[in-house]
Amino acid sequence: VSVPMLTLDTLLDECGSPNFVKIDVEGAEFLVLKGGCRILRESRPKWLVEVNSTNSPAVTQMFRDANYLIYDAQQPAASRVPLEQCAFNTIAIPH
Repeated sequence: VSVPMLTLDTLLDECGSPNFVKIDVEGAEFLVLKGGCRILRESRPKWLVEVNSTNSPAVTQMFRDANYLIYDAQQPAASRVPLEQCAFNTIAIPH
C-alpha cells in the first residue's frame, strides 16, 4: 500500500494555519516537527505531542527555539508548571 507523505509546512501552504496540532507517531515526533518549522514559528499553534524518551531532548530544543513553554499534559491544568524537558504527553504553548 502506498501512502503519500507531506511535511507539516506543506500542509500549511495547502490548508492554512492550524490552531492546534496533535502528534502521536510512535517515535518519529522529532522528524514530524522538523518538517513543521514554519508552523512552529509563523502559525504558533498549541501542540499535544506524545514524546518518546529518546527524542525528548531534541523535541524540547525545537520547542524552546520556537519560544514555546512545555507542560505535562497528564497533570491537572490548575497545577501545571512549565517543564525543563518534554514529558511523555507534552503540551506546548506559544510564549
